[in-house]
Amino acid sequence: MQREPHRSLPTGYASALPPPSRARHPREWFFVKRILDGRRAVPLAWDGESGFHTTATANIAELVAVVLSQPATQVLNVGDPDPPTVRRIGEIIGRLHGHDWRLAGFPGAPRGGVGAHPWALPHPFVVDMTRAGALGYRPVATYEQAVAGACRSAVAAAKAGVAFPAYIEAMFDYAAEDAFLAGSA
Repeated sequence: MQREPHRSLPTGYASALPPPSRARHPREWFFVKRILDGRRAVPLAWDGESGFHTTATANIAELVAVVLSQPATQVLNVGDPDPPTVRRIGEIIGRLHGHDWRLAGFPGAPRGGVGAHPWALPHPFVVDMTRAGALGYRPVATYEQAVAGACRSAVAAAKAGVAFPAYIEAMFDYAAEDAFLAGSA
């Protein structure tokens, strides 16, 4: 695991925010690649109801601005308002790209890798934004408002030959997906 380089804040500031690693390798590639490949159905474990709290870069920047205006030692969470489920993420990205597809949720964990996705958890993981809100932080974008940039970033990275993490690349076994979908139809 590669660690982010330490960046010092001016004296009196000691806040910790999670690194925006998804900006380099957006999870949205899971859906965008399928759109580019013309996929019409996507199997999703846990009925597509799982999710991992999304975080738009604009919201990270806004929280950093709030923190910089109030020197203190603190640890804060940062996440988008109303984080979507993976099914909702697929709907948003599909609509953004004018792509109609069936998001085929099924109960339980991925089966032989089929249904795995970058947000795959049995239950949604949502961070508590109470402390950030108490400092005056207000999100500046919803996931739906910000996701177009992540999708463009994913396409640009792919065109530039940037390698996506192996765990994401392993999620494109279309033959296994087609066999699963044919058996569950």
